[in-house]
Amino acid sequence: MKLNVSWNDFKNFTVARNLSVQHFEIGNKYYLFVTDGPMSLSSHINIETPPNNDQIDFETNFKPSSNKKLQKMNNEGYIVTAPTFEDAQGLTTTWKGHLYTALPNSLNIFDEVVTTQLKLRGGWYKILTTNTAIGDYIEFSIVDKDNVLGLFSYFELTLGQDVLELKKFVKTEYISPLNLERQDFQTGGASEVMAGLYFRVAYYNSSVISVQFTVTEKYHET
Repeated sequence: MKLNVSWNDFKNFTVARNLSVQHFEIGNKYYLFVTDGPMSLSSHINIETPPNNDQIDFETNFKPSSNKKLQKMNNEGYIVTAPTFEDAQGLTTTWKGHLYTALPNSLNIFDEVVTTQLKLRGGWYKILTTNTAIGDYIEFSIVDKDNVLGLFSYFELTLGQDVLELKKFVKTEYISPLNLERQDFQTGGASEVMAGLYFRVAYYNSSVISVQFTVTEKYHET
């Protein structure tokens, strides 16, 4: 999820998450961005003479420590963009499975809290019930239910009622009634997921019987 926010919101999020600000200067503006797992925030500050308050704040408290190198280098000096299962870079590799039952004629939601920060690589699902109905589909996403990122006020969401969807990796993937083979999905890299966020599985069961299925995430614990 990418957001363009005010300097005050950008600053508060950066400080709360202890993140490194990246910036570049074009003409009479500072362009700022910061990344935290699936979240990417950007902002800008006008450069004026005399300097405005936002400009003074950034130049005094953030600019001296900004633009730190983000790429991780291996021992041979090559850029490492993400760990793999062949080279986990010392991280703990985990496969974690869940067994779910989707009730008939309804959209079923299953949330699993992330208890430690990790790098999600992907996963798979497998339907265990034969003769599922045409029209069943599955989705997989990362959501914030507890305002872990502190963005509920920005989106005018209510804690305990609303959910902020950060990234959807599987969207409306329809289930083949005749295919009971494991179906893989990939994230396209190693996606950072903060502790306190949730893996969300949604299964729409259009049949008159319950459907059992498994979902397995594969990730590296940081």
